[in-house]
Amino acid sequence: MVSPQQPPLVMPRTLRAVVVITLVAGCNSVVLSEYGTRVAVSRSEDGSARGRKVRHRGVDFKEWALGDPVLAAADGVVRRVNFDDCAGVEVLIEHPGFNRHTFYIHLRQASVRPTQRVKRGDIIGEVGLYRCSGGVVHVHMELWSFETLPRQGAPRDDLAGTEDPLRHAAGCFNSNKQYPTDHLVLTYPVKC
Repeated sequence: MVSPQQPPLVMPRTLRAVVVITLVAGCNSVVLSEYGTRVAVSRSEDGSARGRKVRHRGVDFKEWALGDPVLAAADGVVRRVNFDDCAGVEVLIEHPGFNRHTFYIHLRQASVRPTQRVKRGDIIGEVGLYRCSGGVVHVHMELWSFETLPRQGAPRDDLAGTEDPLRHAAGCFNSNKQYPTDHLVLTYPVKC
């Protein structure tokens, strides 16, 4: 189990971003931020709003409480578990039959280890809150192409090697549902 050695850092109130919320059909969760280019709005100390275009490499799913479970979006093999000062605990899962990886960040701890096989819906960790979470409890999930993994040290707004996870999403995980096996289908990394 990976967990940080220090408590999470929270962004000061004056720097928190204004978040646009999208309701996710059939789910108690919401998508806070979708994949791609968007305008990020932040407030300065004097209360004025500033907007700038940013690129977002994944999808942010709102969670309601710290410690809520983070779920594997598809069957795979854990390739990396890491702690980052800004993003918290990170988990990378390979989906070898589909030449893709899912990458989850803002976890306060991971309950998986490298080389471990996971099934869709397995708990892989718990939601945390870190400096790069913008003061909002959520899970960030990215979908990486196997052949073009994001470059080590590439800027966080570089979309190369990533694609929109929602284009492969089948909604909330349902243990009674049979999911296709001939193409990649993801379920939300949060409980619905």
